[in-house]
Amino acid sequence: MSIKAFLKDLFINKIYLKVKNKKIRHSTEDLKDLRCYSLTVYGLVQGVSFRWWLAKVALENNVGGWVCNSYEGNSVEAVIQGTEENLQKVIELCHTGSPASKVEKVEYNPTTESKIYKNFTASY
Repeated sequence: MSIKAFLKDLFINKIYLKVKNKKIRHSTEDLKDLRCYSLTVYGLVQGVSFRWWLAKVALENNVGGWVCNSYEGNSVEAVIQGTEENLQKVIELCHTGSPASKVEKVEYNPTTESKIYKNFTASY
């Protein structure tokens, strides 16, 4: 294993442990104001730790949901849930992306979700 691969693996595992153990905390006031968006981020966003970066950013902004790679190979898909203010922060950060990503376009649409997410999951 090269040093670069080792450091990348270490970075991803460190973020994974932080993400895995963090829970979303919503106040009673927040619960009635929860919004949900489906999100697609296009560009060089697969294989550059974008999903783990998004999970970290979402949790830092008290946003729950999930993110995964799309089958097309040029985008990731996500569902994000939180207050409108926090969702807009996450969406704005997605336009920049993770350090190694190159975001071309971000599309998002309101969606209805009956589930209340208590964490943020990154998967393949």
